[in-house]
Amino acid sequence: MDSRRVERVEDWDSRPFPGGFAELRSLADTEFTGAVTTGTTWLFMLNGRIIGVFDGTIDDFDGSSGTTYEAPHPSVPLLFAMQETGGDERANYYTNDTPISEADSTLTSGKFTGYIELSENVLSGDYYVVYYGGRSMSCAFIGNRERLHTGDEAFERADDEVGIYTVMDVDIEVTEIPGGEPEPEPATDPDDAATGAAAGGAAAGTADARTDPTGTDPTGTGDAAGDEPVVADAAPSDTADARREAATPRDQRDPADESPVSEASAPAEPVVSEASSEQPAPTQTEQPRAQDQPRTGGTDPADSPSEDTQADGSRPAPRREPSADPEGQPGATDTRADADPAPDSTATKTATDDHDPVQIPDEVLEEVEREAADEDEDPVLEEEAEWRETRSIPSINPDRSEPTGGDPTAQSSTAQSATSQSTTPTRRSRRQRQDAADGQQSNPKSATGPQQANGGSTQQSNPGRQAGRTEQQSTNTADSRSPDEPLEREMLQREDKIDRLQQQLSNVEEERTELREERDQLADENAELRDEREALEAEIAELEAELTDLEAELAAQRGPAADATTQLTPQQALEGTNLFVRYGSKGEATLDTAHEGEADAEAVNANLRIEHHTQFEADDAAVDGRPYADFLHDSIEFRFVEWFVRDLLYEIRDTGNASAMRDLYDAIPEADRAELNGSVSLRYDDDGNEQREQTTFDVVVRDRMGNPLVVANLNDSRDPTTEEMMVDIQERASRVKRTSETLAGAVVVTASFFDPGALETASEATSGSFLSRDSKKSFVKLSRKSGYHLCLVESRGGEFHINVPEL
Repeated sequence: MDSRRVERVEDWDSRPFPGGFAELRSLADTEFTGAVTTGTTWLFMLNGRIIGVFDGTIDDFDGSSGTTYEAPHPSVPLLFAMQETGGDERANYYTNDTPISEADSTLTSGKFTGYIELSENVLSGDYYVVYYGGRSMSCAFIGNRERLHTGDEAFERADDEVGIYTVMDVDIEVTEIPGGEPEPEPATDPDDAATGAAAGGAAAGTADARTDPTGTDPTGTGDAAGDEPVVADAAPSDTADARREAATPRDQRDPADESPVSEASAPAEPVVSEASSEQPAPTQTEQPRAQDQPRTGGTDPADSPSEDTQADGSRPAPRREPSADPEGQPGATDTRADADPAPDSTATKTATDDHDPVQIPDEVLEEVEREAADEDEDPVLEEEAEWRETRSIPSINPDRSEPTGGDPTAQSSTAQSATSQSTTPTRRSRRQRQDAADGQQSNPKSATGPQQANGGSTQQSNPGRQAGRTEQQSTNTADSRSPDEPLEREMLQREDKIDRLQQQLSNVEEERTELREERDQLADENAELRDEREALEAEIAELEAELTDLEAELAAQRGPAADATTQLTPQQALEGTNLFVRYGSKGEATLDTAHEGEADAEAVNANLRIEHHTQFEADDAAVDGRPYADFLHDSIEFRFVEWFVRDLLYEIRDTGNASAMRDLYDAIPEADRAELNGSVSLRYDDDGNEQREQTTFDVVVRDRMGNPLVVANLNDSRDPTTEEMMVDIQERASRVKRTSETLAGAVVVTASFFDPGALETASEATSGSFLSRDSKKSFVKLSRKSGYHLCLVESRGGEFHINVPEL
C-alpha cells in the first residue's frame, strides 16, 4: 500500500487486533469503519463491510494479530480503498468552466461510484468527493500539515477552489468474511418425521428391488403372483415394530437392523404389484383402511424368503394364504402405488408376460438326476478332464475373475458359495447347467440370478421332491471337490502373485520409459539454455565496453567537476548556500550613501561585492557535473539577489517613486545577507491559541539581526505564473508580516509571464478601500499602519524588469 496513505492511517486512533475471523466478524457486527492490518496486509471497512484487501488476502487475518485503526470520517477509508483499487479516469474539468457542485449533481443522479480529485494547480491542499452508489462524502487535506477537513466544510472549500479536477470511476467489491455459521434448518415435527421415515423406508425398499446389484430379476416372482395373488397380513406385533422403526431417525438406526428388511423386501415387491394389478380398482371407502396399514406382505421380512434359502438355490419358504378380508388387497395396492408410480407396475407386468417358465415333468427330472449321479461316481477323472479343457485360471481377486464363457450363472454360483461359507467354486452338475440355460432362453434380456431361477422352478414342481434333490446335489458336489481344494487354492494364489508381479514389471517399464523421455527433454532444454547463456554473456560484454566508453566521454565533457569529491543536486546546493552583501571599504560609496542621494550606482557597485558561504566544501563540489561556482552564478536566485542590491534602488529613485515605494526603498540599504531556499518562522494566534510553523521561500533577504526584509518566489520554467502561485505568496507573506514588522516587500519573479488571473489577484490585494488616501504603490495593507509592497518582476535575457507597480 502507498506509504503516504499508511502514514495517514497510522495517525488514526488505534487499538490491538487479536486476530482471527471471529474478531473481524465482531468488528462487522459493530459496524466498524476504519482499517485493520496484520503483517503487510491491509483491509478497509465501511460500516462493518470489507471494501478492500491489499498486499495480501483475507486469509492472512486468520490467527494473525495486528492493529485496528478507527477512521475519523467514513469518507477517508472509502477514498483510500478506491485509490488502492485503482480505476478509470473518466474526465478532467476546469472549475471555472464546470464547477464541482454541477458535476456533483450529475454524478449523484447517475448512481456513480468513484471519486473526484481536485489537486492540480491547487496550492492550498488536496480535495476529494467520494461517491458510493450515488451517495457522496467529502474530505480534504489542507495546508503543509495536511489537516483533515470533512463533510460540508470540505465540499464548500473544494467548490470555492480554482483548479483542475479529475473524475475517477472505481469498482468496489465487498469481501465476505470466511467461516460464517450457516443458517439453522427449521426443526421437523416428530410426528411428521415419523411419517416421513415410514414413507422413506417403503420407497427405499421399492428402489432396492429395482436396482438390486446382484442382477436379480423380480419377474419370476411376479409370474407366480400372477397365477396366485398373494398379500400377507402383517401381525399386530409386526405393525407396531414397523411404526417404531419408521419413527426412528435413520442416523440412529443400526445398519444391521435395516439390511434384512431391505433385502427381504426386494423380491416381494413385484408380487404385490402383479397381484394388485389384476384386482379391481379400490373405491373411495377402501383407501382410508389401506392407509392405516403400515406394512404389506410385500415389505414384511417374515413373509419374504430368507437369504440362506435363496442363496442355496432351494425353494422359498411357504408363504401365507391370502387374507380373507377383501380390503387387504386394495390396501396393498394403495400402499404400493404411494411408494412406486404407476409406470413401474406396467413394466413389471410386461416383464412377467415375456417370461414363461417351462413345466418339466417329474419323470424327466428323475432321469437327469440318475445321469448326474453316474457322472459323480468318478470325480477325480472328471476334474482332470475339466482341468485340461480350462484355458484360463481365474484369479483370487474377485475384480479380476471372469466367469467362463460369460455365463451369468457362474457369478451366481460364486455368490452361493460365499453365502454358504465355502472357499472354493463348486462344479456344476448337468442339471444346474440345464436350469441356467433354460433361464436364459426364457428371458434373455433379464439379469435373473440363480436364486430366482431356482425359486421359479421350485414353484412349478413338487416342493418336497425339489428340496430333496437340491440337498443331494449340494452334498455330492462338496464331497467331490474336497480332495483338490488345497492344490487349486495354492495354484490360484501363485497365479495371482504372477499377475501382480507382471503388472508391477509393466508399470516399472512404463515409468522407466517416461523418465528416459523426460531426461532427453531436459538435456535438450539444458543445451538451449547453455546457448542462450553464452549469447547473453557476449551481449553483457559488449554493453560493458560501451558503458566504459560513454563514461570516459562524459568525464571528458564534464572536466574537473567529474572528479569532485562532493556531488550535489541543485536543491542541495541552494539550500546550503547563503549570500552576503559586503563592501571593499565602508568609507567609500555604499548603499546607504546612494539611498541619501550622495553616490551613484557606478561608484557603489565598484565598491560592493556579493560573497557566498556554504555548508559544504565549495571548492571540491559539483552540481550535476558542473563546478559549484559556475552553477551558482548561473542560477536565477543569485542573479535576483545581485539585481536587488545593485539595480533596484536606483530604478526606484531615478523614476521618482522613492516616496511611493518608501518601505521597500528604505529596506534595500539594510540588506546584509540573502538565504536561498530559506525558511521563516511564523507565530500567530488561531482561535486564541498561539501557533508556530515554518514557511519557505526561494529567496529571503535579511538584515544584520536576521529579520526578514524581502521574500521572493522565483518561477524559472516556461509556464506562466498562475493565480494560485500569486495567492500562495500573498497569504504566506501576510503571515510573515504579522509575525515580523520588518518585512517590507514580497516579490514574484517569472521567466515567462503572468497570466491574467495572477495580475487580477495582485490588483485586488493592493487596491485597498475606496476611501483610502494612501499614496503607496502596490501596497498590501493588513492594518491601518501595517503592510508591505507586492512586486511582480519579469526576467528577460538575464535582466529583471518590474511589471507591477509601474514605475
